[in-house]
Amino acid sequence: MIEDTIKAIEDMDQVLGWKETLDGLIRQIVAAPDAVVVKAEGARDALKPAPVAIAFNVEVSEEDVGRVVGKSARTLGALTTLTHAWARKRGWRAEIVLLNMREPMPPRRGPRHRAIERG
Repeated sequence: MIEDTIKAIEDMDQVLGWKETLDGLIRQIVAAPDAVVVKAEGARDALKPAPVAIAFNVEVSEEDVGRVVGKSARTLGALTTLTHAWARKRGWRAEIVLLNMREPMPPRRGPRHRAIERG
């Protein structure tokens, strides 16, 4: 039981460490770094002490949403890729949720999909 508690504390330290890293990366991208807020929410499995899924909720100023998303969602995609890699290394799942987006992101479509749509 004590081992589970120690493991849970170590896991929380790792989550908080990545939260701070993500916060620092986003602050470098935006024009108003003081408006950046990153919160971590986790869900646990009853049988495991470690978090199973983690959501990093990110809030930035309205003017900076486009900077965080980037052209063709490449910036947000890169941050998400880094977050997924960090989580998978630990056997977890993680996602980034940009809270103040006006509309949900459209699905990504490559050149193959565009060619099919044109007929």
